[in-house]
Amino acid sequence: MPFLPHFDAVKVGELWYTVAQFPAEMELCGRAGAVKIKNGETVPDFIQTGSMMIYSGNVDWFVEYLSQPNKIIFQWLLRWRSH
Repeated sequence: MPFLPHFDAVKVGELWYTVAQFPAEMELCGRAGAVKIKNGETVPDFIQTGSMMIYSGNVDWFVEYLSQPNKIIFQWLLRWRSH
């Protein structure tokens, strides 16, 4: 992913680690919250969606995660529509 040079820097050892958030989970929580609000329900003021220290041992996994957010969102939509 050329637009994420800090991950490349972690891979080659120029950077020991970086911290990243989970954008797909953020979108899932946002969509779920919007549905709740639309249905007249309340939502919490703060929702923890997580973050992770990215280092040489997990950088490839995280780059793969970032390349598949639509797959994660599609799975959530299938679950949501079944309710």
